[in-house]
Amino acid sequence: MVFSSISFLTFFLPCLLVCYFLIPSGFRGARNSVLLIFSLIFYACGGPKFLLLMLLSIAVNYVCGLVASSAFSRNVRRAAMWASVVIGIGLLGYFKYAGFFAEI
Repeated sequence: MVFSSISFLTFFLPCLLVCYFLIPSGFRGARNSVLLIFSLIFYACGGPKFLLLMLLSIAVNYVCGLVASSAFSRNVRRAAMWASVVIGIGLLGYFKYAGFFAEI
């Protein structure tokens, strides 16, 4: 499913918006959970074989964010931020280009 498909525009997006706006604006965590769940469903519709990879990437970034937000040292915050960036770009680069370089 792509963003411009009829199924996305007529079914998926309206369902997301209804679920999101049914939750009062004061419940930010619940609204974020709705967005997370719908994002994973959308991603799984396109290719469920990489859903575990997506969950791993989310978990790594979440843990790095927790470390960065709770650290007292600026160096620890920076290290957590850079770890998140390097791991995220590394995963993207590997899974996007590893097959390309194997064919050369």
